[in-house]
Amino acid sequence: MSAVGEEIEFRNREEELDRLLGRVPPKSVRSTVTFIRAPTGYGKTRLVDQVLDRIDGRLVKCVYVEPEIRARHQTGRIYAWYFVQRAVAGITAAEGIDPSRTFATFLKRPTVKRIHWGSFYETAKEAFSISKLIKLGIEFGENLLGMNRYHPDALLKDDGKFATDLARDYLEWFAKSPQPILFVVRETQMMDLESFRLLLNLHKSALNVFFYFEYTAASEFLPEHQKILDEFRSANDDIRVVDLVKLNSKELLFLFRKYVRADIQPDSIELSRWSGNLRLVRELKDHVFLDRSYDSVAGSKPLTFDLRVLIHDNIKALANPEKLVLAGTVSHLEAIPITVMREMIGTIDASVDQAAFDRILVELVSGARYLRSDGTRLAISDEDVASVFAESPTFARFRALAEKGLRDIYLRVLEGDRKLSIPIQLAFRQAIALCIATGDAAAVQRLIRTMARGARASHDQGMYVGLIADALSRSFGAGTGSFEIQEWAAASAYEIGHYQAASELIQNMVQRDEFYDALLGFCHGETNRHDEALEIALALQSPRQKSTVRTLGGLIEVANLFALGRKSEAAEVHQRMRGDVEISTSSLFGYVLRFTELFVSFPDCTPDVLNSVEVFELHGMQASAAYSRLSGAMHLAYGGNIPAASQSVEAAKGYLEHEVRDLHVLYNNEAVVDLLSDRPSFEGILRKLENAAYGVRDDFYRAVIENNRLICRWKLGAIEGAKLSVQLLSETMDAPGFGNRDVFWTFTFNCWAFFNEIGERDAAHKMRERLNDLRVEQIDYDDYWRHRFGEAGRPDARYDHLLKFDYHPEYLSHWLVDLDAIRAARATQP
Repeated sequence: MSAVGEEIEFRNREEELDRLLGRVPPKSVRSTVTFIRAPTGYGKTRLVDQVLDRIDGRLVKCVYVEPEIRARHQTGRIYAWYFVQRAVAGITAAEGIDPSRTFATFLKRPTVKRIHWGSFYETAKEAFSISKLIKLGIEFGENLLGMNRYHPDALLKDDGKFATDLARDYLEWFAKSPQPILFVVRETQMMDLESFRLLLNLHKSALNVFFYFEYTAASEFLPEHQKILDEFRSANDDIRVVDLVKLNSKELLFLFRKYVRADIQPDSIELSRWSGNLRLVRELKDHVFLDRSYDSVAGSKPLTFDLRVLIHDNIKALANPEKLVLAGTVSHLEAIPITVMREMIGTIDASVDQAAFDRILVELVSGARYLRSDGTRLAISDEDVASVFAESPTFARFRALAEKGLRDIYLRVLEGDRKLSIPIQLAFRQAIALCIATGDAAAVQRLIRTMARGARASHDQGMYVGLIADALSRSFGAGTGSFEIQEWAAASAYEIGHYQAASELIQNMVQRDEFYDALLGFCHGETNRHDEALEIALALQSPRQKSTVRTLGGLIEVANLFALGRKSEAAEVHQRMRGDVEISTSSLFGYVLRFTELFVSFPDCTPDVLNSVEVFELHGMQASAAYSRLSGAMHLAYGGNIPAASQSVEAAKGYLEHEVRDLHVLYNNEAVVDLLSDRPSFEGILRKLENAAYGVRDDFYRAVIENNRLICRWKLGAIEGAKLSVQLLSETMDAPGFGNRDVFWTFTFNCWAFFNEIGERDAAHKMRERLNDLRVEQIDYDDYWRHRFGEAGRPDARYDHLLKFDYHPEYLSHWLVDLDAIRAARATQP
């Protein structure tokens, strides 16, 4: 194809231009967030580029956040904090940024430059050979010298907690710069929730940070994004949405006549059926250029206006090496390094030398504009191109060649080939995805055996779970090794809290035992399928079952009866388990003790919760012990023993902070101890709660954290922010996505107390009445809550410490049996 990459003329967006210009300096002097929302092809990027051409670079520096991620149709998803890493990469590439505030400079600060000892130790434990020990020495030296794996560029491609935390810390530090910065974020609809919440937090905390978010959607945000936006909708947050409408028929006809054919007639292009995607103009322009039978003469064949057909035919006209480059880009989980693409092409087609390869990139990036590039990586330009290429049988041969070629490259990297400087985490996630795409179950099986730490070290293991879950449903079937892959994926999904995915994986297993039935029961409980969970619980408690299996069944029954509000029945089952001699001597008895807090009020349940720590440690179950320490700390804090509570949290933190999952539980509960201390620092506590909120997808966890944020905002005098918290809690109580209603006492009391303090008595009265409207049952704390609401005298002295405060913080518990504990019980099963 000849280079026909002329830019299509910008048309008829003056009103939107003016609105966007009014949202940045010099017209706006404080942080703003602007969403430019429209379906694909409406010209969001073109519009923003026109705005940027009119902005004075001396007043505001522009940072492009180009995710360059794979298309939505592909397997899996991006990992947590990916967009934050791309934002850091955008800062690195931006012009005019203060050299003292670059990522590389940040990494050299004494508080940052450190060895990732946790990862180093985990690698050391696996070093059973001289070659692995040598590799450790290399990695140790690389960290000290800032090379390869610990080089800034490598850290921005690593999905581990160490790397993503560094990117987050840097972005928060960079945002405090006095220099006004405009972040232009592309493909925002693909953004991970952690990055989305962080960027919106930067808007709240930094006066000189401005955002243009390009969001591909018709008229609504994705539900998960909308929930986060709801947290930032107070009057103090300047967040606006600019919805683009498609060009009118007059403007479209002008573009067709200018770029396609001068004699084109309105009725021939069916304007009323046009979706609004302006790529149609470019593809039709290229189509006419390629096919001379479309001459502007009488008798020429009619034009085709089906965008997918046009894209397909135009790509079909490309030379084979160009198709192969497109195939490699489409097949890659995220933007592909150009060095990897060159290696793949050279392996498959030795006739493509460096000069030919460079010409191919010029054609695809600047000519046909199917790809975009930042100089080091390639990405598909838009979803239409990606989906047509990925789905058309015409290009299947090229996709198969590219997938196999890339798979082999990344497997070589994982086996120690250092020809290409590729971070291990990048190679691992690409290898997994490509082995799945090629149906190589044996390679996936080998990877999950030898490289499981690569997935566990990821800040977001859900990406790997999603990849394999999708592959199991499409590709692998029940062939050799598929059961081991099913086991790994199901266990991983359960471990990281993706209970819906875990349920589906377990139910589709070709074979499963009682322990996987138990996992399924716990998953059903977490996805509000309580009746199904109870059916499994009863089957597991059959007299024919061994004590460990009966214990798991009893715990499932207790948790789900409690969630359904059948508390007396749950208490009876719990008491029966305590009286079973076999259960009371099993490794799982610690869970029976911890579950006591469901039925016995504070502080009577505290000894059981603390004793569960000893039981778990006796059996070497450190994760379970850490969660019990965390729960025990909450009881100690409620009783006023803050030093012991803090010590218990720190002990739990020493173990749990290195685990990616449930960090929100840890940070929230740490904040609760601080809220019950003698001199709570509400600003510092609110920051901890912001950390707790990152990535939370569960309505119950979200509401508990919001309750504690309400307290902090109230006490800091942030009335609008506190009212926003009240609104979010009210909406949660109207349609809760969870079964536990006891927390509604906490939510309504804090809202009631807040409104009373600011003098809004009617609002306070309505909050108190909500408990009646919602038909929330009385609980063991009845005398405590009645006193709190001013309806009874002073309750038992056990609540004296809590009553020192005019608010009530809420903590989070871990109501599941940990995977490690289930595995240990399974291993000891006769």
